[in-house]
Amino acid sequence: MDPLDPLDARHVVVAYAQLLERDLDEGRYPARVDSLPFAKQTIKTAIRTSVMQLAVSGELTDELRGYFKRPTRALRTTSRASSLTS
Repeated sequence: MDPLDPLDARHVVVAYAQLLERDLDEGRYPARVDSLPFAKQTIKTAIRTSVMQLAVSGELTDELRGYFKRPTRALRTTSRASSLTS
């Protein structure tokens, strides 16, 4: 999976967003680092790739911008939570 490739990046972002949604529904937040579908850096890069691709194509709406904020914030929270247990 190449997070710099827009199609792969989309797959990574969708997989992570699905994990977040499931964890929120089940009252688990933030997700544990070992439960992430991909490495944290891969997810971060994929989010960045997806946002840049949408911006370049003129498709980055306010709604999509908001969609990407939640996974980005959650990933930061996951990072902090993992460092507390290390």
